[in-house]
Amino acid sequence: MSTTICARDNKTVRYYETALFITAFTDETHELYNDLDYVRRKDKARNAKNENRIYDEQRKNFDNFLKCLMGEEFLRIDAIIVLLKQLNALCTLNYVSVLNLFDQNFHSMDLSYPPSFAPVPLADVKSFLESMYHITADFQITEGMARAVAALGAIQRLESGAQESKEEILTAVKKINTIITRVLTPEIQLNLLRLLTDNLSYAIDKAQYEGKALVAFSSGIRETFESDSQRIKTELQNEMVASEIQRLFEYAQLQQITGYNQDEDAFLQQHTSLGFHWTVPFKVLKSFLVIFFDERAQSLLNDVAIEGFFNNQAYKSEFSSLVYNCCDILTKVRQFENTFTKDGDNYSALIKSYINDSLRDENFLKLLVNLVNTINSDAKNLLIVNCQQLAALYCSAVEIISDVRRSMPAYIANAKVLFSSIRNRDKVEYLESQFPKWNIFFQIMYSYGIVIPPTPGV
Repeated sequence: MSTTICARDNKTVRYYETALFITAFTDETHELYNDLDYVRRKDKARNAKNENRIYDEQRKNFDNFLKCLMGEEFLRIDAIIVLLKQLNALCTLNYVSVLNLFDQNFHSMDLSYPPSFAPVPLADVKSFLESMYHITADFQITEGMARAVAALGAIQRLESGAQESKEEILTAVKKINTIITRVLTPEIQLNLLRLLTDNLSYAIDKAQYEGKALVAFSSGIRETFESDSQRIKTELQNEMVASEIQRLFEYAQLQQITGYNQDEDAFLQQHTSLGFHWTVPFKVLKSFLVIFFDERAQSLLNDVAIEGFFNNQAYKSEFSSLVYNCCDILTKVRQFENTFTKDGDNYSALIKSYINDSLRDENFLKLLVNLVNTINSDAKNLLIVNCQQLAALYCSAVEIISDVRRSMPAYIANAKVLFSSIRNRDKVEYLESQFPKWNIFFQIMYSYGIVIPPTPGV
């Protein structure tokens, strides 16, 4: 059991706990469980005429599955798992050191050695008796436990080729039961201790084991379902906008993202139920800023903000703020990327260490969940706030450039002189020629629910 349901790493423990719970599945429960499969859910959503209806149906099936887990059979297995932890504690007591007190030459690895045990003072085994009584005082091996141990052995044989047969395992369990019910019973253990201490009231705390396997199983299923739900929506959305991204950037090389990228997302998904949900729109934003909101576009808009004679000072202030904020977006993107480098709050090595440490301590998994949720939230907020700024700037830029063609510009009194100068003429043509690309960019972001496509003049 120390290599299965009582292993040191939580991943192995959860795997074998899940295997035991699956033995209680009815045909209906099996079907509901299979419907939670990521690939099956994604295929149904992809082929659906109404995605939202499929998502609602999957949510309903998930809720029905959780209700099934509250059945008596699952509660019984949960109780058995608690007893298996107690049995493992009994099995891992250091018996060899105690037997060496009776025969110094005894060695557990030499089965051919004929032991020659001699009496020892009762005081020498006091600590062992206390430990054993602590475990066995309220302990009883049941038929259900024996079947569970045999089931674990069968699973392990399939997984790793373990040699112990079902009969050997059941025989070992029966021997343990015989010892604690007929040879060295809790009553005998306690009486020996009372004799040793010369105290008929001598008492020892009894082991208390809590059942949380079913809670952990349910929570794990819930976390996976919620993460898969977001992942399915994101990946289907990525598939839908793939052609639009190609149309936007054509043959231009997209920018690489440090830390918050699809490779790191794949690593997370491989080892946990978590993921980075906004990697594609984040990459699109950075690439858009580098390729289409370059120095030419920024210098023109800065010149307008600084040198333009605005007829409305409030409009000038708003436009200037938009220009300043949008010119600073790429810096904010890179600052976010820097959080994934050494000494950053989201250092990639820290994330990997949380993943590794969570195998032995679930508190690290909680830290990982909080960290990933914060990262996704920060990425989403960065996208929403700054894409809204770009949308507002786009509207203003379109209005101002269109306004120049009037005989009397309404926004900027010296717009004709400013835009027809040698320094700015080419920049105006360049920026205006890029506006269709801006529209594609906003449509992509709209697909992710990040921004409403802007409508200049409205």
